[in-house]
Amino acid sequence: MRRKSLVLVTAIAMMANMVAMGAVTASADENASDPLEITWVNPTVGIDYWTQADNGAKAAAEDFGVELNIVGPTETSPEQQASYIDTAVSQGVDGIMTCPWDVAFTPSLKAATEAGIPVVAVDTDDPDCGRIAFFGTSNYDAGYQAGKLMAEATGGKAKICILTAVLTSPTQVDRIEGFEAAISEYPDMEILTKEQTDSDLQKSVDKATACIGAYPECDAFFGAASLDGAGAAKAVEEMGVSDNFTIVCFDDIEETLRYIKSGVIFGTIVQDPYMMAYDAVKTIVEYHDGVMPEEVINPVDVKLVTGDNINEVYPD
Repeated sequence: MRRKSLVLVTAIAMMANMVAMGAVTASADENASDPLEITWVNPTVGIDYWTQADNGAKAAAEDFGVELNIVGPTETSPEQQASYIDTAVSQGVDGIMTCPWDVAFTPSLKAATEAGIPVVAVDTDDPDCGRIAFFGTSNYDAGYQAGKLMAEATGGKAKICILTAVLTSPTQVDRIEGFEAAISEYPDMEILTKEQTDSDLQKSVDKATACIGAYPECDAFFGAASLDGAGAAKAVEEMGVSDNFTIVCFDDIEETLRYIKSGVIFGTIVQDPYMMAYDAVKTIVEYHDGVMPEEVINPVDVKLVTGDNINEVYPD
C-alpha cells in the first residue's frame, strides 16, 4: 500500500511538472509572438519634413509587423524631446529612434543603451550616445552642393544671409561649413550673418526681413533648415523685392516647392527622411534577429531640385 501511494505521488508530481512546463512553454510562445515595440521620438511633430519620416517609419512597421509609437513635442524643445526618450526607456520598449540634434539627449540615449535598448539616430548623428546605427544626409557634402548651387545661381557674386533652425545643431553646423567651403572658392561671395530661427516659419520670415533692413547689400539667402527657405521667400515676396534676391535652401516642404515653381526660390537640396526612418525601423528589427548593421554610419542620398527639373521630380 505504501509503495502504491509513493507511485501515485510520483505520478502526480510528474503530471504537475508537465503542466507547469506546458504553461511556461505556452507563455514563452505567447511572448515570442508579441510584436516588437519601437518608439520614434519625432523632434517636431507636424513639420512636413518630420511627417515624411513618420510615414517611412509607419511603412516599415507595417512591413515588419512592428508596434510603432510616434511621440514628440509640437515645438522644438530639447527638454521635451529628452523627456519622451526617458519615458520610452522606462517603458522598456524594444528600440528607440530619434534625431539627436542636441547634446541634451546624450544622457537619455545612453540610459537606453545601458538598459539594453537599441538606439538608431535619424537625420543627425550622436556617436557618443551608443547608437547602433545612423541614417542621414552627409550634411557637409550637401551644404557644399548648396554653396555650388548658390554660386551657379548668382554667377559667383553674392552677399548672403544664412537662416538656420539651431546654430549649434551638428547637422546645421556641418551644412553651413560645407556651404562656406563652396563659396570660399569665389572671391565675390560673402556671408554677412547667421541667424537662428528655432524651426519656426514666422521667425524665419521675421529674421529675413530684419536681415534685409540691417544689411542693405544682402542679395541672397541660404536656408539651412526646412522652414528657412520658405521663410526668406515669404519675406522678400511680402516686401515686393523677390526679383532682387537669390534663395537656396534645404528640403521639399510644400511652401518651398511652391516658391521654386514661382521662381522666388532658385533651388533646394532635398533629403529623404522617409527612407531614413524606414531603414531605422528595419535596423532595429534585424538587431533583434541577431543581425548587426554592416555600417554604423549610413549616408542617405539627396536630390538637387530647381525650376529646371521640379516638374519632372514632382509631377502634378
